[in-house]
Amino acid sequence: MHIRLTGAAPADSAVEREVAGFLARCDGNRTLLELAGELAAKVNVPPEQVREQCCNVVRTLASRRILHLARE
Repeated sequence: MHIRLTGAAPADSAVEREVAGFLARCDGNRTLLELAGELAAKVNVPPEQVREQCCNVVRTLASRRILHLARE
């Protein structure tokens, strides 16, 4: 699967199905910790491992301006 940003600065990134589902739920209603916990339960992987991988994905996508991070 690919996620694609169109517009003035187009970007494209390949992602696994589970990651795409995780990103689709990044809508500002839940924290990254909550989303990573849900994904860990879904794929039956230790939460700490999923948290680390989710943070890496979010950092990468934010650095490519595909994902916008906001602080509350």
